[in-house]
Amino acid sequence: FVCYWDDDNTCAQEDGETFSHMMADLFGVTSQTFVINHEDPVPGWDLGDRLYQEVVSKHRICKPTLFIFFYAGHGTINQLNELSFTATKKEQFVPWRTIDRELSYHTYPMDTFCILDCCYSGTAIASNPMTTHVLAACGSSAFARSRVNGISFTQRVAWTMRKLSHSGKISISTDEIFDTVQNETPRGCYMPRFSSHNGVNPIVLPFHVT
Repeated sequence: FVCYWDDDNTCAQEDGETFSHMMADLFGVTSQTFVINHEDPVPGWDLGDRLYQEVVSKHRICKPTLFIFFYAGHGTINQLNELSFTATKKEQFVPWRTIDRELSYHTYPMDTFCILDCCYSGTAIASNPMTTHVLAACGSSAFARSRVNGISFTQRVAWTMRKLSHSGKISISTDEIFDTVQNETPRGCYMPRFSSHNGVNPIVLPFHVT
């Protein structure tokens, strides 16, 4: 599930397409894209409703599954150090807790892997009782959307995963993704963060075999 704002000025749409193409090429997964409307008076409502629909559709599979959530764009934090996704002019925002709520408050056997390419992304905390891993572009007090040498965090993640797919592996874990992205972080970039919330199961992504 890919989302970004319609008025974004950080090339988030480009990064969303990069991520979607990578998921299709490497894992045979078609990503659903949601563009957040900056003129929507309550943007979190529509995004939350769409996420709810996607989670319910996963439940219909009737077997344990994995939900992957991707966001690129602006991020801010409030005085309580709580993350929000914000439109370019910062007049509209969607609190991270809105996304977390839709991904958490259900009884489905669904693990979650979140990739957040925004400032302050390291503050994201998940409450999903199932296994939830968060790969953040930076720590809790850092800016992330600057493109060092013209390359974004999303592009580095996609390049890393494509590199791993050519290594002869039949699958990769979220831990392996983080370790490789961290090791490949160029000078001048903020170091990514990886966090595990609840659950004890590893999250593994099998490569698509053509």
